[in-house]
Amino acid sequence: MAMRKTLLMYGAPNLSTVGMMVVFALGLFLEGCNESTTAESNLDAQSPPSNSVEAVPALDSVAPLASSDSVVLAGNEQDIASVYGVKIVHPPGSPGTIIITAKGVVPSGAWSNPVLVPEESDDPKGTVRNFKFVALPPVTQDSSPERPVNARLQVDRLPRSLTTIRVSSATNTMSVIVVWP
Repeated sequence: MAMRKTLLMYGAPNLSTVGMMVVFALGLFLEGCNESTTAESNLDAQSPPSNSVEAVPALDSVAPLASSDSVVLAGNEQDIASVYGVKIVHPPGSPGTIIITAKGVVPSGAWSNPVLVPEESDDPKGTVRNFKFVALPPVTQDSSPERPVNARLQVDRLPRSLTTIRVSSATNTMSVIVVWP
């Protein structure tokens, strides 16, 4: 009945309207096909949430680079508020090694030392590696607005059976598929 009422109000769609709708849908489809699904997608174009107050360097310019064997924690790190970008790269000449770079947001400007911390995986096949995105919270009350942060970690001696890297925060988890060279 509602469809009949709509057709009576607006008339049946003519061929040019249907054609335009098909072209529009095809354009959306092709735009979606243009998205990269590899682990090395360009996250530099992604923007932090709109209420961020500070520019973040590109993922490739984050330093220093820690190794998963050398992550040193102070002991009172907490999960960052959210993670909004994850990128992995395979350094040339280093088989079985990946560099994970993540972007996220901390609740205020006084948070420091953002790092990726390896976690135990419940995957018996060893195809998934989990990492927590944590940082040191402020020592005193801080009312500054949330701000973006980056963390970078090199992980060595990975099996080629590894297919997924997961990075989690207090509110979400992002996964990226490992595509081996």
